[in-house]
Amino acid sequence: CHVLLLQGMYEDLERIVESRARSLDLLSSNFYNFLYSFHVKKGNLRKAASVMYEQGMRLSQETTSGPDSLQRQAKCYLA
Repeated sequence: CHVLLLQGMYEDLERIVESRARSLDLLSSNFYNFLYSFHVKKGNLRKAASVMYEQGMRLSQETTSGPDSLQRQAKCYLA
């Protein structure tokens, strides 16, 4: 019973943080990094990779293509 309650809380937390990551400016928030760490800690490496891929794609579409942006994209794709 308690395990199901905790699982539901984790799912709620994940949805809330995903929503925040997608709605806030990439360069001024760390929600994608938090989600990555959250999924790695839970052992869900596929979701962790998906989060970093999404961040890298958003960086390529929403930021100017300067050296800092390219470096951040590379870090996302190599995570």
